[in-house]
Amino acid sequence: FNFNAPCYLVFGYNVDESWKNPLDNNKDSGEVDIAIVMTHIMLMAEELGLSTCWIGYIEPEAIRKNYRSYDFRIS
Repeated sequence: FNFNAPCYLVFGYNVDESWKNPLDNNKDSGEVDIAIVMTHIMLMAEELGLSTCWIGYIEPEAIRKNYRSYDFRIS
């Protein structure tokens, strides 16, 4: 997809450093934590008059191509 946006923000987290909840079978909190960060950034952008759109669909190869200098996993 191409939404013709002048800017894209891509968020992620380090699964090796994210908190694991010992009371919930060591469930990884990274997805929830990054969603909270994204929400706050989007709310601030709207406050500044910038429109935002959360896109949950990604093409892993496009991300790898554009961010090839980073070592990450896309699942």
